[in-house]
Amino acid sequence: MRLLVFIFAATLLVPRCLAQDASTGAIRGTLLDQSGKSISGATVALVNDATGLHYEQASGQAGRFAFELLAPGEYSARVAADKMSPQISPNIRVEIGGVAEIDFSLLIAGARESDSGLSLRLNLSTYSTD
Repeated sequence: MRLLVFIFAATLLVPRCLAQDASTGAIRGTLLDQSGKSISGATVALVNDATGLHYEQASGQAGRFAFELLAPGEYSARVAADKMSPQISPNIRVEIGGVAEIDFSLLIAGARESDSGLSLRLNLSTYSTD
């Protein structure tokens, strides 16, 4: 009897979970400093440009972040970390079933590109998981 209840519950829940992924996308990326080292604990803020919905999280140990199950549309991201200059990236496109991959390379606060000889790098790519 318990097995029958489990199978019935699984039959109802599994299609529902799969349906969520079929209508959403994701934004993932990495935060690095100008020397290429990962930045953990930085604040990554994301805003849906059409709705104004705001999402926020801290970058993980390897400087990674991931916003999953996002509605399709245009987003803007802002990253900020202690002693680093904040960076904004507008026009990040989220497509159904797709993942927008964005990597930030932050400069030390007050540093200019010409001071360090290093350039500010922003890599934005979108791919589909289909």
